[in-house]
Amino acid sequence: MFSIVPMWENIFNKKNKIDKNNIKLLSEIPILENLKKKELEKVSDIIHERKYKSEENLFEDGNPGSAMFVLVEGTIEIEKLMSNGEVVNLAVLGRGDFLGELALLNSSKRTASAKCITETKVLVLFRDDLFEFIKREEKIGVKILKKLAEIIGERLVATNKILLEYKLMMEIKKDGD
Repeated sequence: MFSIVPMWENIFNKKNKIDKNNIKLLSEIPILENLKKKELEKVSDIIHERKYKSEENLFEDGNPGSAMFVLVEGTIEIEKLMSNGEVVNLAVLGRGDFLGELALLNSSKRTASAKCITETKVLVLFRDDLFEFIKREEKIGVKILKKLAEIIGERLVATNKILLEYKLMMEIKKDGD
């Protein structure tokens, strides 16, 4: 189990603020891709950069969610410990992928663990920072929340499709027995 104190110290360290000159990288973050350069410069004030070592956890299943992560460098594995003790690999993520976006909307618990397979660099956007930003920059905030809603909606549609296919497969299997 990891200690939460060093993680927070690293994230909030001023030197881990994203370089304002790296606006192109911000424009590649899906929830920010529709923003103009000047808008991205404002958003850069609430984006943090964090580095993780190989085998270090980004977060663990059951932890409260407070931030979204975007992979800049490295590889992250998403895994779930099942009730029977089996660990299931749900996904392997690389540069440009993002995770934890639901944490920008609420503080529900993480539903899986995220472990760095290699040395990894991520950009972190915290829910509290985002909502404080929205109070100051409403128009930009609406753009961000609209894009976030679109992304979550797309993921929900994809999940529903998978669940429907699974249900159909189970019905066919049941009828075949």
